[in-house]
Amino acid sequence: MWKNGANVVAEIALAFVLLVGAGLLIQSFSRLQRVSPGFNPEHVLTAGVSLLESPDPGQPARIASFYPQLLERVGNLPGVRAASAVWPVPLSVQNAGTGVDLAGRTVAPSDRAISFFRAVTPHYLHVMRIPLRSGRDLEARDDQRAAGVAIINEAFALKYFPGENPLGKRITPQMSAELRDPIEREIVGVVGDVKSRRLSAEDGPEVSVPHGQFPGGTMTLVLRTEQDPEAFLPPLRKTVEQLDRNLSLSRPRTMEHYIAASVAQPRLNMVLLGIFGLVAVTLTAVGLYGVMACTVSQRRQEIGIRLALGALPSNVLGLVVDQDTRLALLGVVLGVPLAWGSTRLLSGLLYGVGASDPLTFIGVALLLTVVALVACYLPARRAAGLDPVAALRAD
Repeated sequence: MWKNGANVVAEIALAFVLLVGAGLLIQSFSRLQRVSPGFNPEHVLTAGVSLLESPDPGQPARIASFYPQLLERVGNLPGVRAASAVWPVPLSVQNAGTGVDLAGRTVAPSDRAISFFRAVTPHYLHVMRIPLRSGRDLEARDDQRAAGVAIINEAFALKYFPGENPLGKRITPQMSAELRDPIEREIVGVVGDVKSRRLSAEDGPEVSVPHGQFPGGTMTLVLRTEQDPEAFLPPLRKTVEQLDRNLSLSRPRTMEHYIAASVAQPRLNMVLLGIFGLVAVTLTAVGLYGVMACTVSQRRQEIGIRLALGALPSNVLGLVVDQDTRLALLGVVLGVPLAWGSTRLLSGLLYGVGASDPLTFIGVALLLTVVALVACYLPARRAAGLDPVAALRAD
């Protein structure tokens, strides 16, 4: 009997640990689902195009003329609202970081400003619906013949220009095309923050430069469409082939796919731990039911004597339930420190909720208590309904 009770207590403690972990991951995933990526991913199709696939890339002159021609044709496709190109696309594994020198500030290389770097063509903000907070957008006139310009996000302005107007400030991102020295650029615009790495990451500083001044041969097309974005893949492929039959689209997918991929691992963690938690609760309920059924069977004559001496069925019911409740409470008490320690391992997987969230601990404790009461109800009811005479006659 004591061995069975100890097993049940261990099951309750294990279930408590697993359910607390699952509860924290569910809360984290729920909050992650409500995080804004900083752009509108609906009806946006992306596809990579690389001039390096062509046998005669003709860089950089061909690059400078190819993408404007391609985007003009793509933008004129029926059902395409706007088209642009970017490198790298947000929430992709290609995100690049670079050091940034701030004009008029001498700092050690280790203290140099660090920022995400992005090259974009005109209308990128419009396609992605990224808000322009101040200044202007990058335009077609921002080519290699024009002065170097850049736009930054709010996180960059807040971190490196606190309390200042960043427009007109000069910065030098340590990224350059054609192996040239990096050029100094004037900040001409400030945009809203975008989730560049993953939805759970904090907004970081970001610098975007015009593709005309950073003519990379590999870009990702971004199209905002009126209907299902994937339906535009055939005409998009045809348009690219018309310009160069040697080129093809790579990694065609919607921006909603990138959003889903960003939360895929948190979703998997939540589902797995949730399944383990449900299995543990089921085993706990079955174990408690078995222990109480065994208790009623073993104490049949005792219960019969109590009933014969005038004990009310409610008293017997309370006797059985009290034992079950003690086991549940003991399991919860043992499970609290175990869960407290184990959830520290989950802290890196959580978003917007602490590893020791008190509401989760209290909620799981109440849930297991309810499960324990439900599991013992049938054995307790059976004990309360025993016939005293039949119970006393039993061997």
